[in-house]
Amino acid sequence: MKKLKEKFGKYFQFKNTINGTNYFLRGLAIFLFFIPSAIIFFLAMWSIENEYFVLTILFGLLAILFMVNFVLMIWFLLTTTFKRINAFFPNNSKLLTFLTFAFSFIVEFFNPNDQMDFDPELMQTQVDYTNSFSSLTYVILVLVSTLWYLYLVLGNSPIEKNSHVG
Repeated sequence: MKKLKEKFGKYFQFKNTINGTNYFLRGLAIFLFFIPSAIIFFLAMWSIENEYFVLTILFGLLAILFMVNFVLMIWFLLTTTFKRINAFFPNNSKLLTFLTFAFSFIVEFFNPNDQMDFDPELMQTQVDYTNSFSSLTYVILVLVSTLWYLYLVLGNSPIEKNSHVG
């Protein structure tokens, strides 16, 4: 366990900095968290659908594994974003990390295709998707979010490229 912590612990700690290339690559690496989640989810759904009682009992364990993987994925995203923001704004990195994630939820709230209405009657009907860019508010928010992401990926921080520790 100690060797695992030494080797992979830096990816989950809120300290140090990373360069833009590592920020981009760690963003791509998040798909590695999706693979076990997808396998766990589909196994659980398959066992329920086919009424395999023994496997359905294991669904509880699979759900716990799914949630642990989901929490690790969110933590990894938070630490990665924190480290990149810390390279630019070391005094305000916590606040800017929080604002980055809060802004992501705000952007999604204004998405015209967001199906977050859990009304059972509406969930039964098929909803037509609209052009996401028909909403000016959403377009502006997506543009700001994209520019912020590009700044984090392509921007030159005051720290030299090979001096980042995280």
